[in-house]
Amino acid sequence: MDHVGNEIANSYWEFKKPTKRIAFNALPEERVRFVNDKYIRKMYSNPKSQNPVLTFIQRREMGILE
Repeated sequence: MDHVGNEIANSYWEFKKPTKRIAFNALPEERVRFVNDKYIRKMYSNPKSQNPVLTFIQRREMGILE
């Protein structure tokens, strides 16, 4: 994340923020479901942007790290 940055990552992963955020006292099953929805199913991501992890990997392979 140091090379991608929280702002860039959030602009991708939370592009379509869920209307109801997970509660701090949510059950473990709810947390797993939220994480899967966000990172595996990419339910809130920006479909027009590239995954910031892929951007990082490409830059690393080219020797470009900011």
